[in-house]
Amino acid sequence: MTNRIPSYLEYLKTVAITTAGSGYTSPVTLLIDAPTGDSPIQATATATIDFAGSGDITAITVTEGGDGYVLTPSVKVSGPATSVTSTTTSTGLDAGTYTAVEPTSTSGVGQFGTFTIVINGDGDVTSITPVAGGSNYVQGDTISFLSTALGGTGSESTVVGSITHISGGQGGTLTAEIDIIAKADVSVSYTHLRAHETVLDLVCRLLLE
Repeated sequence: MTNRIPSYLEYLKTVAITTAGSGYTSPVTLLIDAPTGDSPIQATATATIDFAGSGDITAITVTEGGDGYVLTPSVKVSGPATSVTSTTTSTGLDAGTYTAVEPTSTSGVGQFGTFTIVINGDGDVTSITPVAGGSNYVQGDTISFLSTALGGTGSESTVVGSITHISGGQGGTLTAEIDIIAKADVSVSYTHLRAHETVLDLVCRLLLE
């Protein structure tokens, strides 16, 4: 015996450019939230950038619509960190230029990268310069550096920086749209249906048998 059950595709339909940003000099990666519904499949998309012009985002192509998107996902523009502003003063650290310093934590999903950190005679951080910018950083992410990586003992303040540019640019924001459509009916066996029946299904089946 074979029964047929309806099935629906809950997918990422489009990604619109809310603000195109500017100054991007290398490709970006789009970070799309994971689906939360049944049978989840991760959606993917790519961005086209006008490298010959102002470095703005000109188009978004959904390369995989995914499935299980019952909630509209956020889509963020990410890439290597290319500009960082310090948010830390009076660290208590000695003056110096510290090179090849790796972040110990980040507020987002960005990872890796090395940075040059300059501290003046007052213990203030005067600059945080990316050397290798890592990957998957988003504008507005914060990155933190333990004082022990900067000649300290661990009692000094943690150095924190805010990422202002990724892939050379800033300001790109995107908005996702999801949709739901019926898939072609999926054939399933009686045994498959029995394996997934609920208590209520069981009661109804016994009444009918």
